[in-house]
Amino acid sequence: MFRVLIRSDNTTIVTENQRIMQNSKLVDTLEIVVDKEYNGLSMAECTAYLEYLTPINHKIGQVVLEIADENYENDYLLYKMKIDTNLTNEVGQVQFRVHFIQVEMNEEGKVTTPVRQTDSFIMTVIPISDWMTLPDNLLSGLDQRLIVMQQTNKAMADLQNTLAEDKLDDIKLDAEAGTLYGTSSGVRKGTGVKISDLGDAIANDTKDGMVVINTYDVKDEE
Repeated sequence: MFRVLIRSDNTTIVTENQRIMQNSKLVDTLEIVVDKEYNGLSMAECTAYLEYLTPINHKIGQVVLEIADENYENDYLLYKMKIDTNLTNEVGQVQFRVHFIQVEMNEEGKVTTPVRQTDSFIMTVIPISDWMTLPDNLLSGLDQRLIVMQQTNKAMADLQNTLAEDKLDDIKLDAEAGTLYGTSSGVRKGTGVKISDLGDAIANDTKDGMVVINTYDVKDEE
């Protein structure tokens, strides 16, 4: 478990650290703890976004955090997220930042969007060992072959993890942008499809959105 506390002054502190190994997938958990309220703003009514920056390719990504416990230790909200290969495939310090956004409308129809920004924090990804080392010459030939087989199996497993591609596991609606997009472990993938374009495509391929089914009997035409 890798746990981070967001303080009332928006600074962050890692309260529980854990060795995060390169290419580890869905075995470690990132937890974010925050006060239920901030300057009168209910954090549970906000959407929490976790932004990250990878250490080597400097890839920027964003994840929507889900509340796991709305009454954590009575005074806090607890967010949980499984750590996937989008965060662990690069060795080094992954930088994170959390911000909260709320969209609300008053009785007069005026829309306001309070945004809370927080300080960044770092999670270190540790490199996996190089499995392909030479066996000891003092070992028997059989032992050496067995060791090489195990090393090869482990190396192939590491390679498989490294080459693992993210698969879409959900579809989300961006109401403001009018777009449908796919996600993988909460991470947005691709640019999405505009609902207006999707509607036009359905209308073109069908009869005004309705599928036409022929019910006549071929024999009637003979």
